[in-house]
Amino acid sequence: MSDLATALLDRELGHGSPRYGPRPWSDLAAALIEALDEAALDRLAEKLGPRLAGSLAAGAGPEPDRWLPAREAAAHIGVSVHALHRLSADRRIPASQDRPGGRLYFRRSELDRWRSERSR
Repeated sequence: MSDLATALLDRELGHGSPRYGPRPWSDLAAALIEALDEAALDRLAEKLGPRLAGSLAAGAGPEPDRWLPAREAAAHIGVSVHALHRLSADRRIPASQDRPGGRLYFRRSELDRWRSERSR
């Protein structure tokens, strides 16, 4: 492992914020990918290629459309639960309730559509 990768792992896993702890693995992966040069990315692709091909052949595709509770929906689109509730109250994002005043549920496909429209 390179010195940079070791330093990143050390920082991410060993020295997280006392309040929030280390950052999520996705941040670590993004930092490592940013640190790789073209040759290292090619080597990574060679190692991941067979695994990805096997997963795709086994039918592991995108997650099926389903109803998500508010916490999962918020994590899926990268906002807080409070922000998600505000978006649904303002009717900027579609939601359904199990009963009046009850829990909110969000369709994964609708969240993906909202996210893609927002990024344009």
